[in-house]
Amino acid sequence: LVGFFVSLQGRIYQNIYVSTVDIGRLTPEEAKIKLSDAFKNSDNNLVILYEGKEIDVTEIGEVNRDYKWAVDQAYSIGRSGNFFLDTKVKISLFFKPMDLSLPVTTEDGVLEDVAETLAGKIDSEPIWPVLEKNADVYELVEGGDGMSLNRSDFIVKAKNELTSVKPNPISLTVEKISTKVDIEKTQKAVEILNG
Repeated sequence: LVGFFVSLQGRIYQNIYVSTVDIGRLTPEEAKIKLSDAFKNSDNNLVILYEGKEIDVTEIGEVNRDYKWAVDQAYSIGRSGNFFLDTKVKISLFFKPMDLSLPVTTEDGVLEDVAETLAGKIDSEPIWPVLEKNADVYELVEGGDGMSLNRSDFIVKAKNELTSVKPNPISLTVEKISTKVDIEKTQKAVEILNG
């Protein structure tokens, strides 16, 4: 066991991944190259689903992936300087892989702009129920529910998918703005108004 760990001096320990890319047993330089190669053909497109249907394929533009940070983090695993903690981590890596997330950044405001564009396609204002008076009789005119894209949820999902070598489609989270009224109470109010 000691000989195995000595053979990994200057290398990342086995069973360590960054965004599902195995960089275990590589030197930090080899790991950076492997990560860069894995993302080389990434087109930075996000496929967006709404109600199970593809509604958009969005080009995000330039995506910066911080390979150096990820590799430095991977290399530091099992090298904290605490003998007992490091031994525990090294042994656990035989049984359970560790997958680190690759940090990504996009141009300022790009994901927010995409969220607003999507919201423009999805958001709808609620139509609130109203009481109308027709020929001295009040009637309840029902409204309609509204919809609102959860923008922050979309941005989190988009960032997560941009860390993947093969991004999955993003399902949008849309919140319903209910205009539901208590029919029983509303009918009583209408009866009172109508005398």
